[in-house]
Amino acid sequence: MLKKYLMQGIDCFDDHEVLEILLYMAFSRRDTNELGHSLLERFYSIEGVLNASVEALCEVEGIGETAATYINFVGDLFVRLSASRTPDVNLANSEDLKEYCYNMLRFEELENTWVIFLNKHFALKGSKRLSIGHEDSVDFDMHTLMVQVIKSDCSNIVLTHNHPNGAALPSANDIAATRRIANFLSDVGINLVDHIIVNHSEAFSMRCGGHLKDIWG
Repeated sequence: MLKKYLMQGIDCFDDHEVLEILLYMAFSRRDTNELGHSLLERFYSIEGVLNASVEALCEVEGIGETAATYINFVGDLFVRLSASRTPDVNLANSEDLKEYCYNMLRFEELENTWVIFLNKHFALKGSKRLSIGHEDSVDFDMHTLMVQVIKSDCSNIVLTHNHPNGAALPSANDIAATRRIANFLSDVGINLVDHIIVNHSEAFSMRCGGHLKDIWG
């Protein structure tokens, strides 16, 4: 398999074969083909596998903590590399913004909070995960948020988080936190464009949904 990869590249492999090769690094003396199939059966795609938590990966028979941690690390590495490569993406359109956030968070099994940095023309500058929590809790830490905003030198930001086991609708706490953050950012000259909530099937824009009309009109 490795020789085939060196000769033909990754595009010649099916998804389960890509995972098979990835798992060679964790299981040097084991046939990893069956594990590749098992992971796809549980998480549906390579992206789903790489975004799965260590705990969820360990639920797959044959995947121990070491292998799960390795897969999780590769997933986080991919996220970091993706965030550092800021292609010419403009997120002024609400539908494009929802699609971007959906693709970022749809496979997550724990609640994640992210901030997306945009320049004054709403072009993507980068993104940063603020926190990862439990299935029923999300955290917007103001200090962490402001540190990242200052580092980014952005003009506009978008908040996004996921509801892995619930509707893509804001809770009362989500609305209160968004209002608090929007007002705080306004005082330092930063515009909060939107807050996007994602679940496994859709993304919801708080701005388009008519929430916080005192802020977004």
